Amino acid sequence: DKISSQFHDYQARRMAPLMIIEAERARLEAEYSQLETMQTVMEEAKKELQHLESELSVAGLKMKEVGDSIAERAELESELKDKERTKAQLQAENDQLRMAMNELDERIKSLEPVEGSECPTCGQPLSPAEREKLIADLKREGKQRGDNFRRNQAELKTILEGISGLEEKLIPLASLDGSLRDVTRASDQLESRIKQIQLQKTDWLSTGLPRLKEIRSSLKKKKVSKKGINFL
Repeated sequence: DKISSQFHDYQARRMAPLMIIEAERARLEAEYSQLETMQTVMEEAKKELQHLESELSVAGLKMKEVGDSIAERAELESELKDKERTKAQLQAENDQLRMAMNELDERIKSLEPVEGSECPTCGQPLSPAEREKLIADLKREGKQRGDNFRRNQAELKTILEGISGLEEKLIPLASLDGSLRDVTRASDQLESRIKQIQLQKTDWLSTGLPRLKEIRSSLKKKKVSKKGINFL
């Protein structure tokens, strides 16, 4: 009876540390399982990171393309404004030339009668020779103005064709601002997700992975010995 009693006392004393050890083993195994799950998550995150970086590279190229197109649009708009300004100047100049030619035509008509012609400037009677000379001068001035008018008209035609061509080029570039906003927003989202994964990766490499290796090593050790169980 005494020996039996001593055996039961020994078993009772032995069970207490064994229970603590088994509890610690269970805790380590649970932590190990969580870390293995996290390792799987990080492996998937690594693949996602590669995909995101590829998408960010494409987004960067798209952003540059849109930026180049916006710069091209700005140049086209500047060229269009220059042509519009030149068009307005030519039209204003031709309006003045038209008025001047009409005035010259009226002055020439007033000098056509052989008798009673007067100088349109001073109002004095003109001799036939003076009348002919003045008519010739007015016609020469009228021809110069007419040549300028026709030259302006030809330039106006070219300007109008250029304006039409520029306006056609600008039509597909009108929505570039929206495209830039879209690609910028997408790029920002990609960068945010990449930064998040990189932070997770840094934390995993500095904390999670070393702890996983530590627990794995502990669980592989011989757990039972005459002196007890050592996990660490």
